[in-house]
Amino acid sequence: MKVCALVLVMAAGVLQAQTLERSVVSSGAVRSTNGTVAVQGTIGQPIVGISASTSHAALHGFWYRLGSGVLSIERSEPFVARVTPQPAAVSATVELGCSGQAEATLLTLQGQRLAELELVPSAGGQAAVADCSGLASGLYLVQLRCQGQEMFLPMMVAK
Repeated sequence: MKVCALVLVMAAGVLQAQTLERSVVSSGAVRSTNGTVAVQGTIGQPIVGISASTSHAALHGFWYRLGSGVLSIERSEPFVARVTPQPAAVSATVELGCSGQAEATLLTLQGQRLAELELVPSAGGQAAVADCSGLASGLYLVQLRCQGQEMFLPMMVAK
């Protein structure tokens, strides 16, 4: 009887120590050389914080299981970007603090391309206007690419 109780207690401890995996949508993540991952800019979800997992990588807001080998990526400073106003009704301005070659795309949450936004030079870098008049109320994503980096920003439309 004591052996059975001991086995049950040990099994409960092992089950309790397991980590549940989950995917989140975010604007990015950074993996340092020591193996930790910091997920940033989650959309409408709790902040994930830092993960010490060396078996998973955060890429485009989703966790992927790593193959064999060591992944080492040094942090680079992301470019500054924002979408205003939030929520938008008629139009929204996308401001991008990046002076190099850049692209801006309006997407649904499922990744469907709705529009390529035309970036023009502005005081702080580049800017584009997203026409929201034909969009239904809801959450959209603005995909930004500049100098080898990529960022996703939320854009809320409310009519």
